[in-house]
Amino acid sequence: MQLFDNFSAPLHSLFDDTEETKRIAQIVAETNAEFNNRISEIENNVKHDSVEYHSDNGNHIFVTNWTQVVDVFAVKTSGDTEQVFDVVTIDNKRGELLKEVFWYMNIISYDTEKITSDEKEETILHIRLESKSDTDMIDIYHFTLYQEQSLEELMKPQYAQMLSELVGTIGVTRGDITLTPEQIKEMLENLPENLPPERKAVMEAAYSLVGKVNYLWGGKSSAIGWDSRWGALTKVTAAGSIDTGTTRPFGRDCSGFVT
Repeated sequence: MQLFDNFSAPLHSLFDDTEETKRIAQIVAETNAEFNNRISEIENNVKHDSVEYHSDNGNHIFVTNWTQVVDVFAVKTSGDTEQVFDVVTIDNKRGELLKEVFWYMNIISYDTEKITSDEKEETILHIRLESKSDTDMIDIYHFTLYQEQSLEELMKPQYAQMLSELVGTIGVTRGDITLTPEQIKEMLENLPENLPPERKAVMEAAYSLVGKVNYLWGGKSSAIGWDSRWGALTKVTAAGSIDTGTTRPFGRDCSGFVT
């Protein structure tokens, strides 16, 4: 299929850093910032005493379906068999379309609940995230048979790493965290009884970041646990990568994570 012709070329040969185009990772970073701003706007504008978050990831609100968003975006943009679509570089029009697909696939809502305990009334703000999968969008966008076949092709394992590289989430396979919150909880609960507290703290800190931090070549952080800088656009200064000199969401590389 022509839709995937570009996937066989080296990634660096497809990048175009002109003013008129952006890389998908840049659009992802911008959209993530808009996503976080929407959450903050709700928290700032709705009166409440406490906040509870609800999503497929439990009591956390973070996006895990970015590679699936890109799947749908690529297929939706390539509507006929004659069109070859460059999924790496995006002009402003396609950038807005990518964001539009993202918001169709990630819906934020909220409501409030008043509870009374010990004669004290408390308002709980519930913020909810409903995330759709790429297959969910087949009927929503009324994909043709060709588009369905294209989506099935993109969902094959051989494209997983490439898609993760495009969106800046290397190591997050198809946008899903490699361990569920339930699995992480079970692992922590089943650590050896004689494990020193310091080692247990290392495990807890590492597990707390799974699926939440972007991959960044040369990315290092001295924070124990969450670093407020993660996700902010940052120039890659470490040598030795096709990303060197580009702007990507701040995160950690493999050695930075282990450290």
